Amino acid sequence: MLKASYIFYFLLSSQLLFSQEKLSVYKSTCDQIIDENFDKSLINKVKLVDIFVQMNDSNKSIIVNYETDKNKVIDLSAVTFLFQFYSVAIDQLFKFNIKLSRGREIIQNNPSIDEIPKCLVKNTNCSFITKDSAIKIAIADSILFRDNLKIDLLKEFKKDVFYWRVIGSPKKGTSNPKNTPIQRRIIHSITGKIVRKD
Repeated sequence: MLKASYIFYFLLSSQLLFSQEKLSVYKSTCDQIIDENFDKSLINKVKLVDIFVQMNDSNKSIIVNYETDKNKVIDLSAVTFLFQFYSVAIDQLFKFNIKLSRGREIIQNNPSIDEIPKCLVKNTNCSFITKDSAIKIAIADSILFRDNLKIDLLKEFKKDVFYWRVIGSPKKGTSNPKNTPIQRRIIHSITGKIVRKD
């Protein structure tokens, strides 16, 4: 009986071991996804930033280093690869995740590659107004804190439409006696029209 139990647990342990993969295999799956989505001339603009591993035996997540851990077999339930892509065309840095299950199936990612304009990842003309143009439009509309403006690109939910968001806020360490709230201007990325402000 003991011998049979030993054989059973040995086979079970072997099955669990061989159902796992090296970290590099998960990374290869990510590389395939990136190759399918990005124009070949832009692949070198996509950089791996971090890897978050969700351990199989707990809810604990750990950060691993790909260069030192790529050949390790980790007992994981899911792994998230954080990438960044710099678009020279519009001078904008994008971050996106690729999350894979233990079996290397894609899990819902947020943010995902879909948050980046298709014209950018396919290296075609976007006809977007520039960052500087969006900032000038916000300043012309009397946005406050113009000496401390930040700008990013937003995607409309479930639509392939993008907007520049210009945010003005007081600098740290400076007074704001009127307690003026943070200023925002949402500007259509192609037409330059202000669609929302507060």
